[in-house]
Amino acid sequence: MAGDWIKMRADLQTHPKVVRIVSALKADKLRVIGGLHAVWCLFDTHSEDGTLDGYTFEAIDNEIRWPGFSAAMSSVDWLSTDGDSSLLPEFDEHNGQSAKRRAQETKRKRDERRAAENGDADRKVSASDADEKRSREEKRREDSSSPSLRSGEEGARPTPGEACKAMKAAGMGSVSPSNQKLIALLDAGITIPELVDAASYAVEHGRPFAYALATAEGRRRDAASTKPLPAAQRGAQTTHDRRAATLAGLTDTGEHHADRDCRTVDVEAHIVA
Repeated sequence: MAGDWIKMRADLQTHPKVVRIVSALKADKLRVIGGLHAVWCLFDTHSEDGTLDGYTFEAIDNEIRWPGFSAAMSSVDWLSTDGDSSLLPEFDEHNGQSAKRRAQETKRKRDERRAAENGDADRKVSASDADEKRSREEKRREDSSSPSLRSGEEGARPTPGEACKAMKAAGMGSVSPSNQKLIALLDAGITIPELVDAASYAVEHGRPFAYALATAEGRRRDAASTKPLPAAQRGAQTTHDRRAATLAGLTDTGEHHADRDCRTVDVEAHIVA
């Protein structure tokens, strides 16, 4: 869920830890590098904080079809376990969005230095220009989010892992941080209390995780669609009411005068007679 690429060192094949894994497994070095890539991609896809719930060493070995590989990674401190889950040390250093942003920033600066050294002024981009460009891109991404789901006041965006942890605490048994609906809701500004409330409702009615997300989304849309009357419309309605009241008063007054004039004509006719 963190992206469609991961960081891998250019000198990985000569790294001492890779050499130790090769020796432990008595395997080809390139095959070991392929196994490392498979494990790191597994964590990058399904983990927010470097922990894979439910993935034991045996489960990981079955996933990459290499018995003993997880233990070999553990022997060089590249993998650990607490029994029911596996953990990837220094996950934030090499995986996840923050690591990828750092990698992209490093590449951008390296390209700028090369352009400057080659005297290619047309390709050189200043750091301030690049920062401004990134800010515009982030603003476009925010504006493209569904306006009916975004809240007026936004704090720090919770991670899917934090959201799932809170929903599990509310009684939701099976959750998934990689669920695309959950990620979209968090990007749109949904809050932890809203998700927890929806999770409690789903648990109370015996419904699954997907139902809780749909409930949270529906409630936010309903709240967004219930808007107060705009000021201009309120003013127009008030003016309309005043005009209606004035016309009603004029009608009553006109009827009163007409009745009085009729009585006056009757009296005058009686006197003449």
